[in-house]
Amino acid sequence: MELDPSQAFRHRVRMRGQSAANPAAVVVGGNVRFTVLTDRLIRLEWSPNALFEDRATFAFPTRYTPVAPTYRIQEHAGEVILTTAALTLVYQTTAPGPLSAANLRIALLLDGREVVWQPGMSDPWQLGGTVRTLDNLVGAVPLQDGLISRSGWAVVDDSHQVCFSPTDGWVEPRPDDDAQ
Repeated sequence: MELDPSQAFRHRVRMRGQSAANPAAVVVGGNVRFTVLTDRLIRLEWSPNALFEDRATFAFPTRYTPVAPTYRIQEHAGEVILTTAALTLVYQTTAPGPLSAANLRIALLLDGREVVWQPGMSDPWQLGGTVRTLDNLVGAVPLQDGLISRSGWAVVDDSHQVCFSPTDGWVEPRPDDDAQ
């Protein structure tokens, strides 16, 4: 059976893999969801309606791993503390709202010293990402942040990027513009 041209194109470019993470790697608390993808990689989500996104994105077409990384959750004194072998995430449940320096911090060790990241921090050691096209460009090209930094951490915010439909693989908008 031959597909019509638009279906053939969609089939060829669709995102493959399982976009939803392993349920054993997911921690949900009210309007936040943390997904422990590796001991050094955590997906952070906040939604005013507690509606979280499981569809594939261009940057992250699949989030499922058969074995969830080992992590520990502790709750006390208005804090949720998520600890992996490489980092410690502390979320202040007493400061609800979008993820910010007021309610979230992540600590990690880099060359034997503790480094703390909080939302909104700039990264002077960011090595930069890629450019989609160089058509009609001359000289230096400004780069967006990439996945590698000498600071020991990097942030990829794809909250405003399109998602891919699980049924036909085509792009869809996100339903909640206020979500992170």
